[in-house]
Amino acid sequence: MPKQFSEFGGWLRFFQVIQIISFVLGIVGILLLLVVNITNFEFKSFIDSFVTTVDIIITMYFTLNIIKILKKREKCTPDKVVNNLKNIMLFSLAFLVIEIPLIFWVNDGAWTRYDSTSVRASLNTILHFVIWRSYFNKSKRVKGYYTNSEQELNNYSSLS
Repeated sequence: MPKQFSEFGGWLRFFQVIQIISFVLGIVGILLLLVVNITNFEFKSFIDSFVTTVDIIITMYFTLNIIKILKKREKCTPDKVVNNLKNIMLFSLAFLVIEIPLIFWVNDGAWTRYDSTSVRASLNTILHFVIWRSYFNKSKRVKGYYTNSEQELNNYSSLS
């Protein structure tokens, strides 16, 4: 197996950077929601912001799990990453189901172009999951990096 596949780099590094950026943006998002609700408090908007904040916190929890396990060179790491991505997607969809009726309640039955953000975010989460699940299941780098022993590395390289 070429040495490059046994190193942490390429799309695997890109994925790690995306997770770190996502975590930081989650913190920024929570702070912005806090500022908006302190400066312009309205009960209905507060409830919507609260639900969004809980969604962000849960996403950040799974993202932090991914960041922590990503560098562990264990055979089960790719499965753990995919499971965390799946959990992010499922929670995003669950919060979307909660948020759509909440949006109608907050806006007195109206739907604005800004309300589509939740739907787009959930669709992005699904796309994110599908792309990265495929990567973690098929990538030579992932298989090479998370293979534990020399014999497994040799077995894999003879298959390629």
